[in-house]
Amino acid sequence: MDTSAKDEMIFSFAEWLRDQGKSANTIKTYTGVLSQFCDQTQKILMEIHSEDVQGYLDYLENCKKSPGTIEKHYIALNVFFKFLGKPQVMLSVERKVKEHKLEVPETLSITEQQILLRDIEAEGNLRNIAIVYLLLHTGIRVSELCDLNGRDVIMETERNYILVRNAKGEIDRSVPLTISAIQHVQNYLFL
Repeated sequence: MDTSAKDEMIFSFAEWLRDQGKSANTIKTYTGVLSQFCDQTQKILMEIHSEDVQGYLDYLENCKKSPGTIEKHYIALNVFFKFLGKPQVMLSVERKVKEHKLEVPETLSITEQQILLRDIEAEGNLRNIAIVYLLLHTGIRVSELCDLNGRDVIMETERNYILVRNAKGEIDRSVPLTISAIQHVQNYLFL
């Protein structure tokens, strides 16, 4: 496929995704998958058949890509062929089903937590202290912490909590704050 035609198709797909209300991260992921697919198949996108998509997913599996990665490529291509008005291309495509592991995430022991808190408090950086307390006392993900704004910290007389947002910026859930976390967040926010 010629580079300009590929770029034009990817641009059109991105615009369509934007019109559909997809997040910037989703658009980046889907267009990235489409670009990789084009580079691997070397075919004109309007002439792609189910066998081409199946061959690409099999290629990913042979490259030892994780089931999650293969699923991401499958979903992106499925959306792309809907965009083209050719959803039938994906009907007979099979992919490896993503394995769901029910493993408990690794956590710090109480002693390790105490050492971390002691060391971070000794540094005296109020921002870093608030970060560590929020992570340890709420269980939120680092990515969720990075998305927090001052307006997401709610301190009321009856309860104190943070609003955790999803990738689209919508409120996903509220997480209560411990007294220690509140104290350190306040120290940082109200320097």
